[in-house]
Amino acid sequence: MTTVPCYHLRAFRTCQRGAFSEMQPYLAMKPIQWRGSKNVTWDLNEVCQETLLLIDVGPKALIVGSKGCSEAKTKDSKNFSMYSEPPGVFVASYAHFCSSDGCNNAGSTRVLLDSLPRPGFQALGHFQCPVFVDVNALYPGDSESVTCPKGNTHCYRGFLLLSGGGLSATIGIQGCMAQTYLMNHIQNIGELTASEYAVTLTFPAGAPPPPTLAWAVGLGLSLALWYGVPLLLTPFPHDS
Repeated sequence: MTTVPCYHLRAFRTCQRGAFSEMQPYLAMKPIQWRGSKNVTWDLNEVCQETLLLIDVGPKALIVGSKGCSEAKTKDSKNFSMYSEPPGVFVASYAHFCSSDGCNNAGSTRVLLDSLPRPGFQALGHFQCPVFVDVNALYPGDSESVTCPKGNTHCYRGFLLLSGGGLSATIGIQGCMAQTYLMNHIQNIGELTASEYAVTLTFPAGAPPPPTLAWAVGLGLSLALWYGVPLLLTPFPHDS
């Protein structure tokens, strides 16, 4: 009788992996390419994930994305979320978790854009706000100013600390707002975690921002330094 050796076979899952950021006008309307930088093998108890976060301040927009693995208990799901809506600054996300090889294979940001509301006519109001969004920068002194659409009540200045999914970033944001917080106290965005530090200033229509705005911005920057804010978009360590 022939003895056949028994081998322990360990199961693995293959997912795309990579992180990116892109800043340009019209990212809420114009899809851009979105692919992982490589395929990586993970343990079978993990699932594949892909997450997009869009921040649009009007003339400028920023989108960040992550592909990789996750220990999420939800194995197969797609979620679209809007945290702040137009007019003014709006923030939206797309998160996809899946459990088959290479399933996090969205090729462009259209998977998020197709769920966004179509922009309509926006009548202008009577006050202006500086608008700005960027990674690694907080509140430059030469921000472009725009007349806010009706429905907004104040200028927003704040920043998001992003982590997870191969990302570590600080995003500075300025723009017209109606609600107090961009994220409505929501911190989990797919595989990302977002912490918002907001400085919101309301002022009468047509009046310039009072001098206390500079103090508020200084407070926001002090908070960033106090909490050791990372000022880098850090990719996966093996992607460089």
